[in-house]
Amino acid sequence: MNYLIKNSIAAEQLTNVGFGPVQPIAPNDTEANRQMNRRLEVKIIAK
Repeated sequence: MNYLIKNSIAAEQLTNVGFGPVQPIAPNDTEANRQMNRRLEVKIIAK
């Protein structure tokens, strides 16, 4: 989010939500799966 703000995107147009361990895409039972769960998802919604 800070990157986008520093590159001319108005902060009022941005929202961030952290899910932490609540919504993993893979079980946290191996290092490979934990690596898959360290991610950033971006959704672009046109108005």
